Formats: sequence, structure tokens, C-alpha cells
Amino acid sequence: LACAPEHRGNTFTEPPPPKDAGTLTSLDVSVPATIVVGQSATATVSGADQFGSTIATGPVVWSTLSAAIATVNGNGVVTAVAPGQTQVVATANALTSQAPVTVVPVPVATVTVTPVTFSLVVGTTQQLTAVTRDAAGNVLTGRVVTWAANDQSKATVDANGLMTAVGAGTTNIVATSEGKTGAAQVVVSPSCTSANALQLGVGGMHTLTAAEKT
Repeated sequence: LACAPEHRGNTFTEPPPPKDAGTLTSLDVSVPATIVVGQSATATVSGADQFGSTIATGPVVWSTLSAAIATVNGNGVVTAVAPGQTQVVATANALTSQAPVTVVPVPVATVTVTPVTFSLVVGTTQQLTAVTRDAAGNVLTGRVVTWAANDQSKATVDANGLMTAVGAGTTNIVATSEGKTGAAQVVVSPSCTSANALQLGVGGMHTLTAAEKT
């Protein structure tokens, strides 16, 4: 009988089975956390297969949970509409993923107080107004404004901007909104009182003293 050939120094290894093709199993949406009203930002989405490897998502459909707060177009460009929070949603191959986005108001850039300079007599009042604007000079409404007097011995001001002259001198009234300030300057003069009022009869004359002229 013939002998089988010898295999010396040779190793035979079975080839590995072919790897399964990757299938899209999850999506991950990314969008800037905050967008200012009127501005836009681009959301992105990535896909992963069953092995955790990156894989193409295929066609993506974009949407938001509240179009009153933010909208998104077919390219994932998110536009902020009104202050609030919503979710940006991506759908691909029957899978969905979403990410939160917060829309914030346009920030205050300047505060202007009117009148900007004026004079009052002790005991009288003046209503002040403050206008807030953005960096482009557009008027912003509905912003919180706080009022303060630099020297309350000269003037006080209430939460609505009504200033009361208290003592003779000059001071500033400051309006603040979102960290921005504006100011008005007031000069307060003393009032005439009965103590220094002159009592003259008809045709009477009186020469003012130096003290009375002050």
C-alpha cells in the first residue's frame, strides 16, 4: 500500500468566516445648546451599526417638536423663532434621535434714559423712561429695567422710574437691564419756604441781603 505524503513544517488554518455586513442601528443628533432669536445654527446627525462603527445614515428627515420655538429645514439648519426650549429630531431608516435646543431672547446692548439732563426743585418729581436696544439699534420691548439713584440724599427713584428731588445738588439716576446701564443727570435746587418768604405790602420794597440771594 502506498503511504500518504508527509506534511512537514506546514500548518493549515481555516479562513475566518466572513464578517456580517453593518446595518444602521442608531442615530446621534448634535445641535448647539443655545440659539438667539432670529439666528440659525446647523444640526448634524451620525449613524452607528450593530458593531458600534460609524455608518452612513442615508436620507434624513428633520423636524422640531415646536415650530413656534424653532424650525429646521431639510439640511438641518435650525432657526430660532421665540424664547423657549424644544427638541430637534432626525429620522433615518425608521430610526429617530433628538437633541434639546434652547432659544434665548436677543440680548440688550444699550440702555437710554430720557430725559438725559434736567433740573428740579426739592419736593418735585420727574418721570424717567428707559429704552433698551440690541446691537443693531433695534428697540427691545418687555425687558426688565431696575432703577437706582447714585446719591439718595439728592434724589430717589422708584421701580417705575419716578424720581423725587430730595436735596439740593447734582446726582445721576441709573437704569440697568441685563447688565447694561444708562443714566440721566438731575440738578436739584432748594425750594422756597415760608420761613424765608418775604411779606410785603402793596407798593412795598425790600433790598435782598447776601444770604437771601443764595
